[in-house]
Amino acid sequence: MSDPPANPVGTLIRSARELQVPKMSIRAAAARIGLSPEQWGNIERGYRYAKEGDAPREFAPPAPTIAKMASIVGVTPAQLTAAGRADAAAALEEIRRRDQLSSPLAAVPESLPIDGNDAKIYDIVLHSLNDDLERMIWQSRHRSVAERIAAIEGVRNRQAELAAELDGEDHSHGIGLAVVT
Repeated sequence: MSDPPANPVGTLIRSARELQVPKMSIRAAAARIGLSPEQWGNIERGYRYAKEGDAPREFAPPAPTIAKMASIVGVTPAQLTAAGRADAAAALEEIRRRDQLSSPLAAVPESLPIDGNDAKIYDIVLHSLNDDLERMIWQSRHRSVAERIAAIEGVRNRQAELAAELDGEDHSHGIGLAVVT
């Protein structure tokens, strides 16, 4: 018995996860949104087995689950729509809107000196960032707050540009990232 072909959304999610620098494992990605590695793998494959020896069954998770997965691996709403999940694209847009409104980066004044006296603000911002690179930038104490925010926004913009460049292109080439210090 052969496995059914992967669905477009699962393939998109897997490709984006594998393009993360460093590569993100299924276990790490699943843990970030509260799924088991098995659930994440089922979604990437687009099917699951009910029990050993059974034929695989098609598996279409709800839009909010796909949106959370897409958010973690950098898939855009446009990519989800192109893969046939406009419902998940709408859910991802809502996640992005909510994240943007609640981001402490939007509320940190340029002149705020972040030092030991501002540990609470510093920790709130640090824990709201998307990935290790953003956290590393935020923790670089030799930069002003404005420089830190600009660097993080630059990383986010570059990630969005790379995702847009990869739409419909051959994904076999490597991607180099430069870390701003």
